[in-house]
Amino acid sequence: MGTYIDLLASSSLFGSLHADIYQNEQENSVDLHHEDVQESPVDLSHQQLTINSTSSQQEDEVLMQSTSVETKQTGRLKWHIFVAYLRAGAGIVVGFLLVTLVSAAQQGAFIFSSWWLAAWNDDESYRHNIPNNCTSSQQNNTIWDMTDAEWNHYRNRRFYIYCGIVLISILITLFRTVVIELMFCCFQVFGVVALVAWLHPWSIIPALISTGGLFYVRYRFAQTSRDLKRLEGTTRSPVYSHLTSTIDGLQVVRSYRAEHEWLAKFQAHLDDNTRVNHLIIAINRWAAIRFDWVALIFISLVTLLAMVLRVTDYHHFSPAQIALILSYSLSLMALLQWAIRQSVVIETEMTSVERVLDYCSLDQESPAQVPLDLRPPPSWPSHGEIVFNNVSMRHSTPTYLPLDLRHISMTIRASEKVGIVGRTGAGKSSLIQTLFRIGTLVDGQIKIDNIDIASVGLDDVRCRISIVP
Repeated sequence: MGTYIDLLASSSLFGSLHADIYQNEQENSVDLHHEDVQESPVDLSHQQLTINSTSSQQEDEVLMQSTSVETKQTGRLKWHIFVAYLRAGAGIVVGFLLVTLVSAAQQGAFIFSSWWLAAWNDDESYRHNIPNNCTSSQQNNTIWDMTDAEWNHYRNRRFYIYCGIVLISILITLFRTVVIELMFCCFQVFGVVALVAWLHPWSIIPALISTGGLFYVRYRFAQTSRDLKRLEGTTRSPVYSHLTSTIDGLQVVRSYRAEHEWLAKFQAHLDDNTRVNHLIIAINRWAAIRFDWVALIFISLVTLLAMVLRVTDYHHFSPAQIALILSYSLSLMALLQWAIRQSVVIETEMTSVERVLDYCSLDQESPAQVPLDLRPPPSWPSHGEIVFNNVSMRHSTPTYLPLDLRHISMTIRASEKVGIVGRTGAGKSSLIQTLFRIGTLVDGQIKIDNIDIASVGLDDVRCRISIVP
């Protein structure tokens, strides 16, 4: 086994055959561009080289312009993204009322059970209904978990179906977001704050100070994390696309001995994605340290205030109440940290929904079905006569790109066999794709059995025309 160059060097017959074919292709190319110009053989050879050089440069420029690079959104997430995702579930109003009622009932039962535990600790004679209260609290947690799981599953399934209808050819991997968990956590925070403020009103002051510090850290954390998540998504796509294209064309890569070049490209894409992931881990650790600092300050202030108030007899706290205050103060900081972190996670994860909605807003194809009075007869096409009338077509949407087919006019009669011959990139496949209405028809019309295929639905065109590869 050897390379293509080795084959040309070892076989004179193959080399001469290749040279003849190449010369014929170049002469045909020059004849197409200069069919009305009479030149000498020397001038023709010079013109041939000029055309090849110019064509190569133009093809490279067109390739660079037509290559689609995935864009990255900037700034804060728009509210319509959250609205579109929540509408995929039970709806905004019904879903909000459902989550509010279930969360309030569950958190109210949990707060009552904690207060009842502290009261029972002060009065040991109060022992009745202990099993019933514990069982009710556990049942409320079970109801909440079931409601949360079912609504997430229903919403994600509907959102997946919607995206699949809009973009049938794009694989979409959905995720289970934490919107509902965040709403439940807000009820937990409100309940804990209400209980601690009722038992220890002075704890509101350190709570407000700590909340301000947490939200300041959250603002800095969310802004960076959101942009890094978007950047991670845009740098992850080239890794998979390059790996897939390498596996598909592995024989070509090996035949040209370009393994090191393609490996270097893959490592470059992988390094870009790894850098972003490293920054995501670093920003999470940065935020965690500052959240812990704020929590430490809050717990210290609450403990100091409780000790001062008890020593000065300004407010009489029982040991059970102090234990309850400290316990809920610790849980309050944990809940606030969790809520703020989950709010950032929502923004970063909703960037995936943002990308999906961007894909769904792309230009769609023509309708698959047309009204019954405009549909072709069931026997169409019965003869198979194809007429191209000044057809111009391009694959890409931008109008500044050159046409792939230029003013093609021809007639293929019924039962007539026609061969299309040309070099790579001449438009052979594009000519076939226009019959299936793939691509953008810029000008002209195509008729099959005297019916313009532009007036027929895509399902009728693509189902009634078959091709043997």
